[in-house]
Amino acid sequence: MWLIEKFDVRRVTLRFPPEEGPPNLFHQIFFDEVKFANAAELTSWDAGMFPTLVCEVCGHEPDGRGNRLTVRQSGSFVIFVPAFHQMSIDEWSSYEYAPPRYVARGIPILPAAMYATVADGVPDLPQINRMRLLTGY
Repeated sequence: MWLIEKFDVRRVTLRFPPEEGPPNLFHQIFFDEVKFANAAELTSWDAGMFPTLVCEVCGHEPDGRGNRLTVRQSGSFVIFVPAFHQMSIDEWSSYEYAPPRYVARGIPILPAAMYATVADGVPDLPQINRMRLLTGY
């Protein structure tokens, strides 16, 4: 487990595709200096599972590249869990639904109070009271 000790929300300017259109401002979320999400406004946080890192060239969620997590609430913590059930279906699914590389540090766990502060700065994040509870299956 990776108990997050500090976070940072940074505003960045990205242009998709780079040669077209005006640049857009996005939130990037860092946990313990590790980039957790690179364009929070482009992530489908309300989906059952979602990539936290989108393609910085086109702005789309990656196809077949993993980076997928689910979010759960457990007691006074918010936990970003790999999509273990989907990963176990077959070999293709093990890549398609794999977690981001930073999960090698452990599964990100935030105290609920810290998560609420992050969510205040990034309105697109799911609210704690709308999260599914962490349960076994």
